[in-house]
Amino acid sequence: MSLIVVILSLAVVLKAEAQLVQETGSDGSGVYGTVGVGIANIDRGPGIGVPLGVTMLTERYRLIFSGSFLDLIFMQKEGDNPRYQRIPTRDPRYNACWDNQRQMTVSPYLCSGGTDVLRSFSVDVSFIPVETVIVADRPGKLYTGLGFRALKPRTPYGTIGMFIDSPSGRAGGVRVNIGRDFLYLGLTWGIHVDNVLRRW
Repeated sequence: MSLIVVILSLAVVLKAEAQLVQETGSDGSGVYGTVGVGIANIDRGPGIGVPLGVTMLTERYRLIFSGSFLDLIFMQKEGDNPRYQRIPTRDPRYNACWDNQRQMTVSPYLCSGGTDVLRSFSVDVSFIPVETVIVADRPGKLYTGLGFRALKPRTPYGTIGMFIDSPSGRAGGVRVNIGRDFLYLGLTWGIHVDNVLRRW
């Protein structure tokens, strides 16, 4: 019985996808300019990841190629001034900032060293094993693949995610990249390059 329900559900999804392609005259293939934001965790600790690049989708071969020409990670620097140091407190979730000269707890910003920006670039290629997953009434493509990050840290990585394109030429998605001393979980937004060129 459950097999029949799965087959009927799959037929409905495939029919909806075919209707969407027929209505728009496009299957979503093409090049998208993309920007993302997410949480990055490397050997130095956690930070905010912001990849900027392009994504190429080819429905015919069920492949997604992505290149982040500017793959940034924003991290908090440790303070350079030996006068201030972080010390543990009774609450394990919180560290205090200690002034060694005055021998007292001070404002936490005195222990902060500012923001460190790690620059890199990365490329990956992914296969789409599931072409249609409905999310918020929109068809998305589930993908998995392999990639390489060039710097800070330099590592190959595996990726899994979902790419959601729309007839308007806008796209979105979510992805997870896992490599040696590297983890990224984030959201991606994009716009079809043809749409940008038509407006100009």
